[in-house]
Amino acid sequence: MRVAARLRHISPAAARASSRSHSAARPATGYFVYYKFNNKRWPPRTSLATQQIVREFGWEVLMHPHYSSDLTPSDFHLFQCLQNSLGKVRLTSREDC
Repeated sequence: MRVAARLRHISPAAARASSRSHSAARPATGYFVYYKFNNKRWPPRTSLATQQIVREFGWEVLMHPHYSSDLTPSDFHLFQCLQNSLGKVRLTSREDC
Protein backbone atom coordinates (compact mmCIF):
# COMPACT_ATOMS: atom_id res chain seq x y z
CA MET A 1 0.00 0.00 0.00
CA ARG A 2 1.38 3.40 -0.92
CA VAL A 3 2.30 5.92 1.75
CA ALA A 4 -0.17 8.46 0.35
CA ALA A 5 -3.04 6.00 0.71
CA ARG A 6 -2.09 5.28 4.31
CA LEU A 7 -1.85 8.99 5.13
CA ARG A 8 -5.15 9.91 3.51
CA HIS A 9 -7.14 9.19 6.67
CA ILE A 10 -4.79 11.38 8.74
CA SER A 11 -4.51 14.47 6.59
CA PRO A 12 -5.47 15.06 2.96
CA ALA A 13 -2.64 17.62 2.68
CA ALA A 14 -0.12 15.06 3.97
CA ALA A 15 -1.36 12.50 1.46
CA ARG A 16 -1.03 14.96 -1.44
CA ALA A 17 2.48 16.00 -0.40
CA SER A 18 3.56 12.39 0.05
CA SER A 19 2.13 11.43 -3.32
CA ARG A 20 4.02 14.25 -5.05
CA SER A 21 7.31 13.46 -3.36
CA HIS A 22 6.86 9.70 -3.97
CA SER A 23 6.30 10.13 -7.70
CA ALA A 24 9.22 12.57 -7.90
CA ALA A 25 11.48 10.08 -6.11
CA ARG A 26 10.94 7.30 -8.67
CA PRO A 27 13.14 7.84 -11.73
CA ALA A 28 12.16 6.77 -15.23
CA THR A 29 14.37 3.67 -14.99
CA GLY A 30 11.91 1.97 -12.64
CA TYR A 31 14.31 1.78 -9.72
CA PHE A 32 13.14 3.16 -6.41
CA VAL A 33 14.98 5.97 -4.68
CA TYR A 34 14.41 6.06 -0.95
CA TYR A 35 13.75 9.42 0.66
CA LYS A 36 13.20 10.73 4.13
CA PHE A 37 9.68 11.97 4.82
CA ASN A 38 9.85 15.62 5.89
CA ASN A 39 7.67 16.03 8.96
CA LYS A 40 8.44 19.73 9.59
CA ARG A 41 5.27 20.82 7.80
CA TRP A 42 3.04 19.00 10.29
CA PRO A 43 3.99 19.75 13.90
CA PRO A 44 3.17 17.17 16.57
CA ARG A 45 -0.35 17.34 17.95
CA THR A 46 -1.16 17.69 21.63
CA SER A 47 -4.40 16.55 23.13
CA LEU A 48 -6.91 18.96 24.60
CA ALA A 49 -6.46 17.38 28.04
CA THR A 50 -2.70 17.98 27.89
CA GLN A 51 -3.19 21.60 26.86
CA GLN A 52 -5.64 22.14 29.75
CA ILE A 53 -3.20 20.69 32.30
CA VAL A 54 -0.39 22.88 30.98
CA ARG A 55 -2.58 25.99 31.31
CA GLU A 56 -3.85 24.92 34.75
CA PHE A 57 -0.36 24.56 36.21
CA GLY A 58 0.97 27.62 34.37
CA TRP A 59 3.81 25.66 32.81
CA GLU A 60 5.91 27.06 30.00
CA VAL A 61 5.98 24.82 26.93
CA LEU A 62 9.45 24.39 25.46
CA MET A 63 9.75 23.31 21.85
CA HIS A 64 11.67 20.11 21.21
CA PRO A 65 15.01 20.72 19.48
CA HIS A 66 15.60 19.47 15.96
CA TYR A 67 17.51 16.24 15.46
CA SER A 68 19.93 17.73 12.96
CA SER A 69 23.54 17.54 14.12
CA ASP A 70 24.32 21.00 12.79
CA LEU A 71 21.55 22.54 14.92
CA THR A 72 22.26 20.88 18.27
CA PRO A 73 24.53 22.59 20.80
CA SER A 74 27.92 20.99 21.11
CA ASP A 75 29.56 20.00 24.39
CA PHE A 76 32.96 19.25 22.88
CA HIS A 77 34.55 22.12 24.83
CA LEU A 78 33.92 20.10 28.02
CA PHE A 79 35.94 17.08 26.87
CA GLN A 80 39.28 18.84 27.34
CA CYS A 81 38.35 19.85 30.91
CA LEU A 82 37.32 16.26 31.64
CA GLN A 83 40.53 14.92 30.13
CA ASN A 84 42.65 17.34 32.18
CA SER A 85 40.92 16.43 35.44
CA LEU A 86 40.95 12.66 34.87
CA GLY A 87 44.19 12.40 32.90
CA LYS A 88 46.38 11.44 35.87
CA VAL A 89 43.85 9.19 37.59
CA ARG A 90 44.66 5.47 37.38
CA LEU A 91 42.02 2.95 38.38
CA THR A 92 43.63 -0.33 39.38
CA SER A 93 40.66 -2.08 40.97
CA ARG A 94 36.89 -2.01 41.05
CA GLU A 95 36.95 -0.35 44.47
CA ASP A 96 38.82 2.62 43.01
CA CYS A 97 35.87 3.29 40.75
